[in-house]
Amino acid sequence: MVNGETINKAHKTMMSITKKIRLSAKHNLHPYNITPLQFQTLFLLDCERSLYVKELVTELNIKPSAATLIVDRLSEQELVHRYHDKKDRRMVKVELATKGRALVREVKGKHLEMLTAYFSVLAPKEQETLVDLLGKLEKNIPVA
Repeated sequence: MVNGETINKAHKTMMSITKKIRLSAKHNLHPYNITPLQFQTLFLLDCERSLYVKELVTELNIKPSAATLIVDRLSEQELVHRYHDKKDRRMVKVELATKGRALVREVKGKHLEMLTAYFSVLAPKEQETLVDLLGKLEKNIPVA
């Protein structure tokens, strides 16, 4: 039987944790003069190697104008390179520059340190249990 009070408490706790982690991550980005969405873009490019701006729009769920602005700013900081597709000049491809790749590695390291510190209040077995339980919840939630 589902207990509404327990579910509400769990939801409130998950929202609070998410907010705190998001704020800490934003604070970690401040010295690099990039926004969380700009970092998401860099992170995505680090995973995919290169993407068309159109793909960034889809992956980040943003408007084309926002993607263009993000790429412009990252390009100005020499964090990404962009170039036109050889077959279709209307298509713009974006890839990480060496400086961008280094930034992603550094920020990911700091983020891992931050999360490790947060999770350190749990014993290793508790951490495994939490990951298992969160995975079970995540699998049960349909994509909107």
